[in-house]
Amino acid sequence: MASKDNHDASATGDPGQLGQLKDRLAGIREKEIERRESAVVDDEAAVLCREKAAAAREDAADLREDAAHLREGAAQVREGEAQEREGAATSRERDIRAAEAQGASDDHILKLQQANAHLVTASIEAHELAEQVQAAKDNLEHLVHHDVLTDLPNRALLQDRLGQAIELARRQGRRLAVMFMDLDQFKHINDSLGHAVGDQLLQSVAQRLVGGVRHSDTVSRQGGDEFVLLLPYIEHPADAMLSAQKVLSALTPPHHIDGHELHIGASIGISIYPDDGQNAETLLKNADIAMYHAKEGGRNNYKFFEQNMNA
Repeated sequence: MASKDNHDASATGDPGQLGQLKDRLAGIREKEIERRESAVVDDEAAVLCREKAAAAREDAADLREDAAHLREGAAQVREGEAQEREGAATSRERDIRAAEAQGASDDHILKLQQANAHLVTASIEAHELAEQVQAAKDNLEHLVHHDVLTDLPNRALLQDRLGQAIELARRQGRRLAVMFMDLDQFKHINDSLGHAVGDQLLQSVAQRLVGGVRHSDTVSRQGGDEFVLLLPYIEHPADAMLSAQKVLSALTPPHHIDGHELHIGASIGISIYPDDGQNAETLLKNADIAMYHAKEGGRNNYKFFEQNMNA
């Protein structure tokens, strides 16, 4: 019916309604320009992400090489420790026989004390080397599953946690929520103040997000200025709404970075399991769709996914 009225107005040449149509067309063109600018930013962010991922892989390779050296050193220490134990055992046997024959001499006792002290030292060194190897392994595992810039769980770790949360929710017959978040006007800050300030702003946002959720929730950086929050334990969709409001409130105070007072908001899309999807891919996609509707609705707000958004 609304389309018919517009057609009639155009046919009669009503200047007021023609002006409204022009304004709407101008708005559409402006949104398309913003969408293209956002795509360029996403491309730039993807290049930066690939560069940082390459640096992380180089660091991981260095860690693996260091771990190999540590394992070799630990093996050598263990071999030397075994030899020392064999030598000490032989020495003790000789000392026992000598003691049975004529009693232990002070010189033999001193040698035993020295051998025992050496064994203790070798055992301590072997333990320290084993701890260093384990620390290198733990560090490598962390790099593989966390974002280099913010140290948040990355896309791969989020997928794993989301899959586990869905399986648990399915068995227990309860809900979970996925919140897809995109920072508003981040491109302007990044372009005007530089990537160094932009990176520090992303780190500040990450800290506030982590501080504003429960310990059981997961805050993940997907890349660029996109974050995903996994709420694995909710009773009602209203719980996700309260979490979204809390996130927006946490981002409201200014971020003081490199002498600048920066204000940043966010648009959040929310999908609920099992209502909006049965698997991780569908839930993330629908939360992303809802996020774009939130951005189109005025930014710095949130939207729940609705089936008609796919139309």
